[in-house]
Amino acid sequence: MRWSIAEISRTARKLSRPQPQSEAERLRLELMPAVDLDEETFEVFAKYVEELQSIGVLLESEALQDTLNGYPQNIEAAIEAVLEYADRLREKDQALKDQYHATNCLTKALREGWQPHRRN
Repeated sequence: MRWSIAEISRTARKLSRPQPQSEAERLRLELMPAVDLDEETFEVFAKYVEELQSIGVLLESEALQDTLNGYPQNIEAAIEAVLEYADRLREKDQALKDQYHATNCLTKALREGWQPHRRN
C-alpha cells in the first residue's frame, strides 16, 4: 500500500485535532471557540442552538460570544425569553428583522437578565 504525502498530512492533522466528546463540544470547537463557559452551562446553551439558529441568531458573532462569557448566570432564562419574543412576533405575522436583530436581541437579553413570561 502506498501513501501520498498529502494523505499522510491530512490524516496527521485529523488525528492531532481534539475530537469533540459531545454535540456541545463540537459546537464549541467549530463555531464558538471564544466562548469560555463551564461544561454544564455550555450544555444548557447547546440544547437551544437549533432553535436559536432557526430565528436567525448568528452563533459566530463576536459580540454574542463576549456576552455569553460575561453574563452566563441567566443564560437559559434569557434564551427562553428571546424564543418567546420571536414566537410572539411570529403570531403577529412578523419576524425578527434579520439575523443581526435576532443576535442583538439575545445579546441584550443576556445583559439585561430577561425572564420568559411563558414557555410552551
